[in-house]
Amino acid sequence: MNTTDLRMTLEQVRPPAIDPGVHMGFLETKLRDRLAHPHATMGWRHHRWAWVAILVVIVTGLGFAAAPFVSRITRTVGWNETGNSFIALEQVAPEYRSELADQWERGEGALVKKVEGKVTKYRVKFTFADGTSTEVWTYGPPDPVQRRELKRLIATGSGEVAGTLRNEQSGLVSYLNRYTLSNSEVVTMIDQFPPMSGGDREAAKKAIDSQIMDGSGAAVGELNGMLVVEYQLPNGQPFTTMSLTPPAKLTPEREQEIHAMQSAGEGRLIQRVLTAEGWAFSVEYKLSDGTVFQIGCDRPPMPDAEWTSVSKELVVKLGAEEYIEETITGTDGQPVAVLTVELSNGMTFQIPEQMRTLVLDGYWGQ
Repeated sequence: MNTTDLRMTLEQVRPPAIDPGVHMGFLETKLRDRLAHPHATMGWRHHRWAWVAILVVIVTGLGFAAAPFVSRITRTVGWNETGNSFIALEQVAPEYRSELADQWERGEGALVKKVEGKVTKYRVKFTFADGTSTEVWTYGPPDPVQRRELKRLIATGSGEVAGTLRNEQSGLVSYLNRYTLSNSEVVTMIDQFPPMSGGDREAAKKAIDSQIMDGSGAAVGELNGMLVVEYQLPNGQPFTTMSLTPPAKLTPEREQEIHAMQSAGEGRLIQRVLTAEGWAFSVEYKLSDGTVFQIGCDRPPMPDAEWTSVSKELVVKLGAEEYIEETITGTDGQPVAVLTVELSNGMTFQIPEQMRTLVLDGYWGQ
């Protein structure tokens, strides 16, 4: 694989999870699990939220090369959105959750009461096959016909802003969006965006993307160890999201400094990601001007000479089948068959079993 093919492969994938491609599985930067919703209330986590992942990926050709290609750094913005489920199945015991989901979809719950507060809530009673009855809170009407109408209104942006909320501790801004059904029933929901159509939402994302890439935006708070950064929607309204690092523009000078730090083995290891698709090391670099970047790398912080020695020994042992075959739990929570290699410096390196041939071919093919 030459540098042109590699560059095209990486530019075609869409984050927040970077598809490893043929030889680049170890560059996967998986941040989705670290951008989970704060779960401040049961209602918040079941509405439509869009969290932004800022991915900075360092590309070094094939990372195991004894003399790697000249590297470049790319910065990519990824969006992770979840749809409206309107109901939290966790309100009932695990053995009832599947039945609850089915009854909810069929509209078999009985409305007990509707509560109008900052958001609209419904108290709904369900009776299961064994005779057990329970009441749960939902954030959409129990009638599936009304829910479908509500979803259409949300999708087309046919609502109005009833108010905004800013969390005093974190600085997160959310919108209270009001939708009126054909029977005149009013439903108020919480969202990270004001009401807008799908096309307007995509335009808003692009506007935010540009601000992120330019390093604009302002840190307004912190939540769960992550920064809350505020940007501006095209109409001037605020938009907040969580970020691992403060807003900063990736300039050629900063890129050069990051390369120098990586070659010298500097940087702080944040996390190792390992899945059946590949591995990556998330490394934090604090530059001389105070800016901070987190880079997805194929190696932990170590000098070039040491990594050349380590990677060569690793490939030799993989080729000679000097490894332990085992199954572990990957960072995505799924089982991963790995080849565990013990290196002479005491370091242990694990390669997903399905990548053994690709790693060997990629190394010796350069």
